[in-house]
Amino acid sequence: MARFQISLRGVDALIEKIGRVRTLQALRAPAQRAVSRVVRFMADYPPVPATSKYIRGGPDSERLGQSWNEEVKVSDSQLEARAGNNASYGPWVQSAEWQAWMHRGRWQTDEDAVETLSPVIEADFTRTIDDLLR
Repeated sequence: MARFQISLRGVDALIEKIGRVRTLQALRAPAQRAVSRVVRFMADYPPVPATSKYIRGGPDSERLGQSWNEEVKVSDSQLEARAGNNASYGPWVQSAEWQAWMHRGRWQTDEDAVETLSPVIEADFTRTIDDLLR
């Protein structure tokens, strides 16, 4: 799945004000909200096509929507937030790079998540940083 990074203004000033460790700890909450947003976005199933004979969630299904997971790690030097999927077929359904033809235009992709959610995620971080700088 795609990796993306956002650049945040005010982080250096916040580090100067409260220190690196406290800054990273303070940014954990918006990072957690960010990965939760991505997971909710990606786990949402589109409607089944009217002509489809495929039955979702059969006994052998890995359940794509339920295979999404999230992790936020904070150390003294780094904040890392990850959303991922353990379903073996996930990339063929939701990766913009690998998506199979029959899923195009129906299933949201990792690139759709970045395009849709980046402004909301950046705004959340910015609001948190601005609040802490006050």
